[in-house]
Amino acid sequence: MLKENTRPYYPPGRALHLIDVENLMGGPDNGLAVLSRTLSCYREVVLVADGDHIVIGVNPAFHAPAKAYWPSARVISRGGPNGADIRLIEHVRDVTWIAARYDRLVIGSGDGDFVEPARVYGDRGLVVEVAARPRSLSTRLAAIATRVRNIPEIHVPEAA
Repeated sequence: MLKENTRPYYPPGRALHLIDVENLMGGPDNGLAVLSRTLSCYREVVLVADGDHIVIGVNPAFHAPAKAYWPSARVISRGGPNGADIRLIEHVRDVTWIAARYDRLVIGSGDGDFVEPARVYGDRGLVVEVAARPRSLSTRLAAIATRVRNIPEIHVPEAA
């Protein structure tokens, strides 16, 4: 943990949540119903406290629905393969600034693209939690994490 005197006005335990919602929902083809259920499930499984900051990465088609579902979150988007991952990782590039303001980094994804940020922030003394679907969890990411929380598979019944 960081020394308290290095962050006098930031609450202890504060977390930065990076949510790669399409990874958690099993891909964008699963649709808007799965998007909202996945974000709801994330809130049930992961401790989201007052004062935490939420950043949701999505492809541009899901930007408005994700923002409507979680209005207080910062929603960032980028198209293309791994576009949301790239934007989320760009968001945490300033390690010194972020490590001085948070005690926890919560990665809402099982994608191996997050191994390096998890390692860097763990080395800086942050608790690194990963919330992911077990079948999409990178073994390298799981090995680096302080704690892993399981997000269940979300299924929406097909319309008759």
